[in-house]
Amino acid sequence: MSPQSIQVTVTLSLLLVVVAPLAARAAPPAEEARFVAAVQKAFKDHKSATLVELTCWDRVSEKTKKEAEGMYADLVNQKDVVWDFKLVDPDPKAVEKERTEPGVAGRANIAIIKQLDMKFSDKDGKRVLGIIGFAVGEKDGKLLMARQAPAK
Repeated sequence: MSPQSIQVTVTLSLLLVVVAPLAARAAPPAEEARFVAAVQKAFKDHKSATLVELTCWDRVSEKTKKEAEGMYADLVNQKDVVWDFKLVDPDPKAVEKERTEPGVAGRANIAIIKQLDMKFSDKDGKRVLGIIGFAVGEKDGKLLMARQAPAK
C-alpha cells in the first residue's frame, strides 16, 4: 500500500469515527486488553481474517464488507512499518453524525464506546507516518470495530 493509499484509508477510517453514535459505557479492562492483543497478533501474523472477525458486520452490504476486507489485508501486509495500537475514548464532538452515500443515509452499525488508534511509523520507529482511528463498540460483551451501515 502506498502512502497515498494509506492516506485514503486514514480518511475513510476517520469518517467512520465521525458517523458513530456515542454510548456512555465502557468495556471491562480485560476485554479491552483482549481486543488490543488480538489486533496486535493480527498485524504480527499478517492475518487480516482476524480483523474481519473483530468487526461488527450487522447491516453492512457485501460490497462494503469486501472493501473493508481488502483494506484490512493491505494494512496487515504493510512492509517496513512499525505499528502501535491503543484504545482511547472517542471524541464526543465527532460522533452522532449521519452520512449519506449515493442516496442512503448511514451511520455506525454499533454504538461506539472507544476508538482504536493505530499509529504507524517508519521501520526505525523514528518518524510517525500516520494514525488511523477505527470506531469500536461492544456487542454481546465483546469489543468489535464498527462499520458504516444504512441507518435503522
